[in-house]
Amino acid sequence: MNIPIAADLLSKSAIPENHRLYIGVYGGAMSSDEHVRKYVESADLVLMLVTFITDMSMGFYTAKLDRRRTVLATTERVSVQYHRYESIPFRDFLAALASAKIPLKQFNHPNPHVVPIPLTKIERRDRLAMADVFRIVSLHLDERCCVVADVGDAIFGAVGIRSARQAQFIAPAYYMSMGFAVPASIGVAMAAKRLRPYVLVGDGAFQMTGVEISTIVRLGLNPIVLILNNDGYGTMRKISKGCFNVITRWNYGKICELVSGGKTVTASTKGELDRALSRARNAREVHVIEIKIPRNDVSVQLARIAREVARVRGWKKGSA
Repeated sequence: MNIPIAADLLSKSAIPENHRLYIGVYGGAMSSDEHVRKYVESADLVLMLVTFITDMSMGFYTAKLDRRRTVLATTERVSVQYHRYESIPFRDFLAALASAKIPLKQFNHPNPHVVPIPLTKIERRDRLAMADVFRIVSLHLDERCCVVADVGDAIFGAVGIRSARQAQFIAPAYYMSMGFAVPASIGVAMAAKRLRPYVLVGDGAFQMTGVEISTIVRLGLNPIVLILNNDGYGTMRKISKGCFNVITRWNYGKICELVSGGKTVTASTKGELDRALSRARNAREVHVIEIKIPRNDVSVQLARIAREVARVRGWKKGSA
């Protein structure tokens, strides 16, 4: 559940400016940070507006929401605690909610809006880790950008992105939608020409639909495609070991040569990624940036999800 989206659905007069809580993204173990998770799960009332209850939005079902304290309103029905009401139009529900006087408890976030820290000269030579990727991407985002995240660590890590200026964000609702991001960037670029898509996609997901870069070149679009190359299905390696997590090693630097358009570059250090993004921002054609990530390195969110899924399934360390 994205708290800012829920707040924006209400009229500005419904919630005073000093009571609007832009605290981050909630999704169980996939939450942007533990402060967000604790705040949502301990709330007296969790109001979910047009929220899809899926494996992704519920953090692989690690979300712990007490149904006795939830209201879920969609275009199809309104659910209050354990009761469902099929005949309430969403527009009417929203109008009544906007006119209601809802008491809100003041919340002081222990980790308030943090502006991403620019790279220092010393660390520019450091090898990239997954957490570094999201930090560096955040330094290049503004209101003209739209982050398009695929499933896997692309979305798990992306929920923790904090940028100095507001950017748009889009991601799939189901884990089975792997391969979503590259084709979705075409839709974003065609529907909102003022936005520059920043595509975050794992190497496994890219191998499913990445050749849609051919369509991107043909249509003259210019997304920035960041391939998180950790040599296989990194998310599933943390959840269930097996040969099915192995993928063929592609030469991603040749993809633009294959489709006769765009630019490719490989980044292995923080400085290389920062320079590649700066060049891509100033270009008018599609840029593909292959980011070399250590095989076993993952985001904080994915590490948390893996621990909780293992505990729920009763796995012992090393038994997956």
